[in-house]
Amino acid sequence: MTILHTLRSFFSPASAQQAGTQELPVPPTPVTRERLEAVLTAAHYKYSRDVDGDIYGVWDGNMVWFLFLGADSEFLQIRSRWHRGIGENGLALAGQAVNDWNRDRLWPKAFLRAESPEAYAAYTETTHDFSDGATGEQLTYFVETSLQTAAQFHHTIELVVHPENPEDTDR
Repeated sequence: MTILHTLRSFFSPASAQQAGTQELPVPPTPVTRERLEAVLTAAHYKYSRDVDGDIYGVWDGNMVWFLFLGADSEFLQIRSRWHRGIGENGLALAGQAVNDWNRDRLWPKAFLRAESPEAYAAYTETTHDFSDGATGEQLTYFVETSLQTAAQFHHTIELVVHPENPEDTDR
């Protein structure tokens, strides 16, 4: 028996009558770009779609992408890029901050990526498998906690990699 089958039987009208309730729990439904947009709109966030249909926006000056991955787009990944570039002078400190973050926290995953031979960027990623769908509350929780923890990482790296480093740039 699959998890989805179990959930469907749990949410059936017969199970609600047995429990003596009139209200049925809201079953999970597929997570789509439209549902994600509804969550972002309800929170009054500004966002756009690119030519591939991916949703993106800017939170606290940092770029954020909402990517549907997997054969059936069952994974939702929220990826952010810190607004400043990191030069070679800040690379060791940024690398230590990323290692500390990943050691001490469950999510988001943080990493550095070379964007040119002399410039690096700090990213976060939070990915969840929504193959069985999600309720509106579950999707909202995932989006909000992903954005909040990404912002915490951006604040952490801001404290470590100082703008006075000559190779570090605002971008």
